[in-house]
Parts: sequence; C-alpha cells; structure tokens
Amino acid sequence: MKKETWNKGDQQALVQRIFDEVPKTSLTGLTYLQRSIYTYFLNHKAKRTGQPIKLPKYAGRADRIQDFFTALERLEERGLVVIDRRPTNYKNWTISGPR
Repeated sequence: MKKETWNKGDQQALVQRIFDEVPKTSLTGLTYLQRSIYTYFLNHKAKRTGQPIKLPKYAGRADRIQDFFTALERLEERGLVVIDRRPTNYKNWTISGPR
C-alpha cells in the first residue's frame, strides 16, 4: 500500500468538514474543559477516521480530577459523545460519536 500524502490545505479542509457538521444540541454554555475534550474528539475524528479514540489524559491538578469526570458526563448528557468506560483505568476509556 502507498502512504497517502496530504498538503496542509487538504488537512484543513477535512477538519473544517468535521466542524461543519451540524450538532444536534447547542454548543453554547460548554466549560473550557468540556470544549477541550470535545475539540480533541473532533480533531482526532477528522484526522484518524476509523481508529478508536482514547480519552485524553488529565493533566490538571490532582484535586480537580472530579471536574474532568463531570465534564465527560455533561458531554454525554448533551449527546455530543459516548464514552466506553469498560477498562478499569480511565486512560484506556474510548470516546465515540453519538449513535
């Protein structure tokens, strides 16, 4: 197989196409952490279609990790993402789009 070559314009067009999809719910009112997680999801979805999307590692203060999990729950409640929580370690959870 031959490796695909992309120029910067093609990659930006692909990312823009993902962002142009009309979400079923409003994105207004998302916190910074929620926006960061959702943007990570959209960028990964645009660049690596068909691959599982692992949850990003939390890099904040240890006493605020609960805010990270709350942000994940709020994104699920809005129907923006679905999180597979099967593995015991949260770093191995995967994110997928709404079904």
